[in-house]
Amino acid sequence: MIPNRLLRRLSVRQLQEAIRQKKRLDKVSTLDRLLERHQREAAKLQRKIERLTGGDGAPGRPQKRRRRLSAEARRKLSEAAKRRWAKVKGEARAAVKLSKRRQFSAERLKKIADAARRRWAKFRAEKERQGQS
Repeated sequence: MIPNRLLRRLSVRQLQEAIRQKKRLDKVSTLDRLLERHQREAAKLQRKIERLTGGDGAPGRPQKRRRRLSAEARRKLSEAAKRRWAKVKGEARAAVKLSKRRQFSAERLKKIADAARRRWAKFRAEKERQGQS
């Protein structure tokens, strides 16, 4: 705000020029705000483009995380592919050797279960001793 005593010293022409300058200044500040908004929008679009192209600017599919397959799943996929190729080549199915999972015998399973029971019993006994202390 301009003090009244200064306004009285100015001529009409000077006041009109001040008003024109103020209007120009208002336009410039409006344009500055528009520029900032458009720059933010451009930055958003740039980030989206980078995400879609993988970051190097080259077109392509968005990068996805690769899933890790277990050994069992890889084995099954491999066997299925071998079967398909055998079919294409006209070879007999018997030519594709299918691997079977090894299985423990009943005796071995019993030994493993007994060992686990002993470990748990030892763990519980140790916990009881700590609780009494």
